[in-house]
Amino acid sequence: MVKFNPRDDKEVLIAFSNKTMLHYNLFKESADDTDSNGNSSVATLVQEYTHHLASVFCMEFLDRAKKEEEINGIPVSHFTGTTDNDNDTTEQSLDTMTQNTGYKPEEPLYFVSSSEDKTLQIWNLKINMPIKQIADPAQHSMSFLVKHPTKNYFVAQSTDNTILSFSSLKAEKFKKVRKKTFLGHNCAGYGIELCFTPDGKNLISGDSFGYINCWDWTKCRLVKRLKIDDKVISSVSCHPLETSLVCAAGLSGKIYLYS
Repeated sequence: MVKFNPRDDKEVLIAFSNKTMLHYNLFKESADDTDSNGNSSVATLVQEYTHHLASVFCMEFLDRAKKEEEINGIPVSHFTGTTDNDNDTTEQSLDTMTQNTGYKPEEPLYFVSSSEDKTLQIWNLKINMPIKQIADPAQHSMSFLVKHPTKNYFVAQSTDNTILSFSSLKAEKFKKVRKKTFLGHNCAGYGIELCFTPDGKNLISGDSFGYINCWDWTKCRLVKRLKIDDKVISSVSCHPLETSLVCAAGLSGKIYLYS
C-alpha cells in the first residue's frame, strides 16, 4: 500500500509484507541524480517503521490540523500581511491569529497502521516508534482503514465481520468507540474496502457474497443491502461531490456504478 503525505505531495508512505513501513521523499533537494527536467531520479529514505510483528495491511493518515483556507475562511497568508494607517504599517501576527482561531501549524502529523498481528499502531510521522498500540486478546486483524470526513474518527474493517470505530479527537487518547460498531455484512477472509459519503452521513462496505452495504453513521443501522454480483465485491468508492453515487468492483472484473 502507498499513501501520499496529505501535507506534502513529495513524500510517500509505503507498507510492505515484511513488517515494515518506509517514508520516502521522492524529490532530492541537491542537484545530484537529477534528470534533464531538473527532477530527482532518486527517492530519499526519511524514516523506517518496524514495530509490527507481521505483514502490514493498511495505513491511514490522521491529519487533524486545519487547512489554510479553513481559518474563518481567510488564508493564513493574509494574517501576515500589512496594512497602512496614517503611514504606520501594522503587521497582524500569525501567533495572535493562532490564539483566536485554534490553528496550529506545528500540529504533528499522525498515521495509523493495521497488521496481521491483530494490532493497530498510532505513529507520529517524524518518530520511528509508535506512540500508542491498540490491542486486545479478542481483537481480530483489520484489513482496511478509512477516516471519517470530519477527521474526528476512523473505522477499521475487522475480519470477524464487524466494522470498528475509533476516536482521533486527541492525539494522546486514540481509543475504540464501543457504541459505534457496524454489523450485518460478511468480509472474513478478504480485504474488503470501506468508504464514507462526502457528507459523512453514511458508511459503505463491499461484501464477500457480492453485496454493497450501507449504514447510517449516526444510528449505526444497516439501511441498505444491495446484491450486485455473485462474487466478492472488494472495492467501493463514493463520488467526491455527488453523495448518492457509489462505484464498486470485485473479483468478477466488472465495475458497477449505482445511485
